[in-house]
Amino acid sequence: MYGIKRLVPTKMIVVLVTVLGLAVGAVAFNGSQANAAACNMVLGRCLGSGYFTNSTSGADPGKVLHILSGSKRALPIIENTDPNPVGEFIATLQNRNSILGSTQDRTGSAFIVYAMLGLNGDSLGGRTTTVSWADWADLTDRLDDLNSKGRIAWRTTLGHATNGLCVNAYYQGDGTADDSFHSECVSTDTKVVRFNDDNGNMMFVIEYPCANIAGNNNITPLPPAYNYALTPFVSPISPEVAEPDTAFTVTPYVTSTGPTKSRATTWQLTQVVLPPGTNPTLVAGKSPAGDDSCNYLRSIQTGGVEACAPATTGSGTVFDEHGNWPNGVNPALYSGNSGEYSTGHKICYVFSVKPNSSSDSQWFYSAPSCIVIGKSPKVQIWGSDIISGGSIQTSTSHNISGATFGSWSEYGVFASGTIIGMASGSAFSGGLSSASVCDYSTLSFTNAGNSTCTGDQIGGYVSSRSLPDVAASFPGGTAIGVNSVIANNLIAAPGTYIGIRDGDLALQPSDLAPGKSVILKVSGTVTIAGNQTYNPDNNGHKYTSGSQLPQLVVVASKIVINNNVTNVDAWLVASGVVETCNTGSLTYQLSSSPVDLRLTSNKCNNQLTVNGPVIANQLWLRRTAGSGPGVASGDPAEIFNLRPDTYLWLYARSLTGGHIQTVYNTELPPRL
Repeated sequence: MYGIKRLVPTKMIVVLVTVLGLAVGAVAFNGSQANAAACNMVLGRCLGSGYFTNSTSGADPGKVLHILSGSKRALPIIENTDPNPVGEFIATLQNRNSILGSTQDRTGSAFIVYAMLGLNGDSLGGRTTTVSWADWADLTDRLDDLNSKGRIAWRTTLGHATNGLCVNAYYQGDGTADDSFHSECVSTDTKVVRFNDDNGNMMFVIEYPCANIAGNNNITPLPPAYNYALTPFVSPISPEVAEPDTAFTVTPYVTSTGPTKSRATTWQLTQVVLPPGTNPTLVAGKSPAGDDSCNYLRSIQTGGVEACAPATTGSGTVFDEHGNWPNGVNPALYSGNSGEYSTGHKICYVFSVKPNSSSDSQWFYSAPSCIVIGKSPKVQIWGSDIISGGSIQTSTSHNISGATFGSWSEYGVFASGTIIGMASGSAFSGGLSSASVCDYSTLSFTNAGNSTCTGDQIGGYVSSRSLPDVAASFPGGTAIGVNSVIANNLIAAPGTYIGIRDGDLALQPSDLAPGKSVILKVSGTVTIAGNQTYNPDNNGHKYTSGSQLPQLVVVASKIVINNNVTNVDAWLVASGVVETCNTGSLTYQLSSSPVDLRLTSNKCNNQLTVNGPVIANQLWLRRTAGSGPGVASGDPAEIFNLRPDTYLWLYARSLTGGHIQTVYNTELPPRL
């Protein structure tokens, strides 16, 4: 125990002496870590302090590498014209760093390697004077890259004033076996190897006579060799589905892996248009270096390419190690437009770069980012108001001309909920130059409590009215024993026919003759399987009275109109749903197998006109016609037209069957 007690203060004295010794050395040489803030530092060491050990020496400066035998220089002659100057230089340093080299050569060669790699002496982390194979490989890559760009002058002189080239290196001697930097200017006629950066500015030189490293007030290490891989992308385009003449922005970008910036890069954003029904098979990958982008993309696209052309191009771009554009500006941004392409077309964008990495010179293509040309179907209400016990929400379209198109009612719009997008007073007819809610809501009613017309205040027109009981106006009737009828054939001569069907009923195409009124009361679903028309001209004779006008009244639980139907002259009254196109909902309800209810541009794409009043708990607008390019953007998918013949027929009916009934009498004062 006594011996252990004596060792503790001895260690403390040694440490204290070491610290004091460093402090004294820092004062004497102005170059240690203890006084780093007050010294001139190169590669993490103060001038005069050893690179490996931070030691100081008062010895006369010596050469970093010893003089080759039979010559007056420490480096062999290496010329620019030599087949492999980099290999010669690396071999020289490796020979000096081998076990056959002297202490001076092993220290000096390691010192040169680490200085060229930019490894600070104060962060060696256990690094020794034996250079690792990884460091040799790194240095070789950097020299090869610099030499390939003509940035190394293998045997030259400075040939001009030193311009401050007064940071030099020396060997401290075998006593410390270390190298240091100090202030010593290089003669302009000294043979050197000069290393320049990409802008032609000198980073440092190595002198042939002594292998000393010298720099212009500092030592700038060799930049890392190119080591990167660029991966191009195109951000998802918004909107994913766009109508013709819709503007959008395409944003290409790259990511980079690897520690260095890229070489000067050529890039291209390519637009590829695919015909309707074709899905993109374009995938990310490489193509031959000289291949035209459209030729390549056509070759890998299954189903054909309708059009292909560059959108934006550029060259000479250097991406940083993260793939960022120079100065943060993306010149590849593209303002696209869906143009006059019809529904179903896909407009795709592919971004490509060349070279995409430090190891090849090929084009590399991104996966595509696409938009689909679609449509926002519209509805028009002619000759009437639209009244809803809930909300009304429709879409609008804005084409390249700046006009806004949408759904509209010729007269008023009433809704107990919110009205969004639906215009009153025919405001969207022909397009509206302003999309202001105020401009298209002049006849849209609101109970909002003030006179403003902001989007969240249109609507809210509360009403206690319920759906009228139309069937009660036509009491009685004849049972229909079949599930499919032709309306005109239900009655032989002019007059009124009232039919009752317990179950479902299909209406086949019918041209209702003059003077015939057919009222159908159905407990189930009515499927309108063909056009329902009224004889337009009384068989070549003009109509002379309202009683001659034909009329079809359909009252049912649900009414579904098949896609092939384009005209329905009838009243449509449903306690449930009126569906303007049979999307498969009936089959879905009756079958356990999956049924595709989704709408496409090729499904329910016939325009439908209903001439007559429509009363329903829910109105499902399922047609996809209209909404074409340009001014056709406002073409409707459905038209609901309350024509004068409905009013004239009602008036004629009231003359024969209507009456005014007095409910009660009240005696009023004579003055009233």
